[in-house]
Amino acid sequence: MAEVLAIIAGAYPELAPDRPDSDREAEEWLWEIASGFCAALDRYAARTMQVKREHY
Repeated sequence: MAEVLAIIAGAYPELAPDRPDSDREAEEWLWEIASGFCAALDRYAARTMQVKREHY
């Protein structure tokens, strides 16, 4: 996931204007972004399962 975000940030720097300069900072930044994205997916999956249980 972090690699894909790095590719996108590299190809479209305007999407990540606050991207850090050093490799270490960039790795931490990407980890935070990927973690947030995965947490959002978890919330979406939990909500989807809740809706599915309510309707079946």
